Amino acid sequence: MAVASLTAFRHHPESFYQWVRPLAEAVLLAHPNPAHLALAQLEACGLLAGLITQNIDNLHQKAGSRCVVEIHGHFRECTCVSCFHVFPTRPFLEAFVAEGRPPICPRCGQHLKPNVVLFGEQLPWQEVRRARELLAGCDLILVVGSSLEVTPVAHFPLLPLECGARLIIINREPTYLDAHADVRFYLDAAEILPSLLAEVLDEQRSAAL
Repeated sequence: MAVASLTAFRHHPESFYQWVRPLAEAVLLAHPNPAHLALAQLEACGLLAGLITQNIDNLHQKAGSRCVVEIHGHFRECTCVSCFHVFPTRPFLEAFVAEGRPPICPRCGQHLKPNVVLFGEQLPWQEVRRARELLAGCDLILVVGSSLEVTPVAHFPLLPLECGARLIIINREPTYLDAHADVRFYLDAAEILPSLLAEVLDEQRSAAL
């Protein structure tokens, strides 16, 4: 809260950027892991309608997922806090990681804020609407790598559950919905998702014979 809130950013953007620099470097260097790739393949097979993610690193898109709802925003763009012009983030991000200088708006000279949701900000309503549409139409919800502690996203699974959807949870730590899950894996998603994908694909091949 001291550095990652909207109020903190407006008053001390330098502190925010000092704190976020290691994350920015990780975003630039990161590659999709087996879990990202497995989810993309499930979508390609027609078994996954879409992803609702709290991640801001663009790795689902890099893995090949097409329907991605980024409920907490993303690092691909940044917005000037003064003139509100939007810019692609990557040129500023690369310079920031290399030199440590916070991104400055080329139009008015004020600080640029990454288009990620900070504490004290509203969630993007377009993404919330898309998320609710996906949740309302699903018969199975897969919770992957989430502690289900950050609201309101933690409550998202309740809508499909109330409509009779099944629930699978993959997370190394317990969540408040564990008792409602049809299947629960206390494992790393990068380990279990490729195995589940392989089983699904084997079943599809067997059914086609």
